[in-house]
Amino acid sequence: MNKRVVVWVLAMVLSIPAIRSADESTGLIPPSPSEECRSAVVMECSSGEIIFEQNGRERLAPASMTKMMLVLIAMDRVTSGDLAMNDPITVSARASKMGGSQVYLAHNEIFPFEELMKAVIIQSANDASVAIAEHIGGSVEGFVDMMNAMAVKLGLEETTYQTPHGLPPGKDQEPDLTSARDLAVLARELIMRHPEILKWSCLDTEPFRDGKFLMTNTNRLIKQFAGCDGLKTGYYRSAGFCVTATAEQDGVRIITVVMGCEKGKTRFSEAARLMKWGLLQYRKMELIRAGTPCERAIPVVAGELVETTPVTVSSVAAVVRRDRMNEVIMKTTLDRELTAPVQTGQTCGTIAFLLGDHEIGRTELQTAEAIPALGWWGKLMRAVGL
Repeated sequence: MNKRVVVWVLAMVLSIPAIRSADESTGLIPPSPSEECRSAVVMECSSGEIIFEQNGRERLAPASMTKMMLVLIAMDRVTSGDLAMNDPITVSARASKMGGSQVYLAHNEIFPFEELMKAVIIQSANDASVAIAEHIGGSVEGFVDMMNAMAVKLGLEETTYQTPHGLPPGKDQEPDLTSARDLAVLARELIMRHPEILKWSCLDTEPFRDGKFLMTNTNRLIKQFAGCDGLKTGYYRSAGFCVTATAEQDGVRIITVVMGCEKGKTRFSEAARLMKWGLLQYRKMELIRAGTPCERAIPVVAGELVETTPVTVSSVAAVVRRDRMNEVIMKTTLDRELTAPVQTGQTCGTIAFLLGDHEIGRTELQTAEAIPALGWWGKLMRAVGL
């Protein structure tokens, strides 16, 4: 079969819903920077596109948002099979003595990894964080080295970790430092690799120690903002109030990071304002449905049919900025011809969807019918034009 391809390009012109008024709530203009918070970033999750930034690269203390890196490394171990949810973790003396937010672990107590992970995500428990870090890294210091190595791997240029928990530094200690941009990248990595953690981060309360202790989520947005299911708050005095929040509405997920806010309620109101604006910037588009006939047929050599129209194998959808919806390009690549016999479901091309230089979706094309080869009589009739 001739493997040369023929390519057609089709611009998809789609109608964009009308926007009634030119204010921030409609998404027509960017939000104004906050005077009460030092730094903020808004990111669309599927693409990683940053659409708003206020001092996004300023190095600031993330406080307990440091724990997002601990969660990423720990869940990577689960995925690789090196750690299981029911693995027992023994609490060290060092872990039991951690202050701040905690679940009051005692020296030599044993808990399943999953229970301690919930304590980290929901309660922001520093004692559980140290117990997990020691179990994976051999020591707190060994785990911090792993955190910094992962930061380099992810390209987090403004990030340096000193602890697995984010507590304020003691005398002669350096603070954990990162940026709103780096935290957005980290949050996206965590959500894309391990979306199951959102089932924990969206919980308002959760019992611990057989119900003797009730953990309470410090992220108020999970109850106040539609679709918000995470991710992590942070606070100590010099760091200010911080939050990394994420919400999904109508198939669009936005990540918002707010750092260095003067008041606790401000971090939530600011994150909600930015997240609402971010969600308005995008729409999940159905680009094509499974079983859609291709716009061109493929010639069939020596078959009972002279051509066949392939169909798409799968549906394709993508999250696209509303102001770029009419820029989506559909590129169809087909085999130049098929030689009979042709089987049903035979791959014979692809359809790719492009937005600028980036591919945002793809599906294979396959034959929708079987085409037997012509017998000698059929070949003779076709040769004489009958």
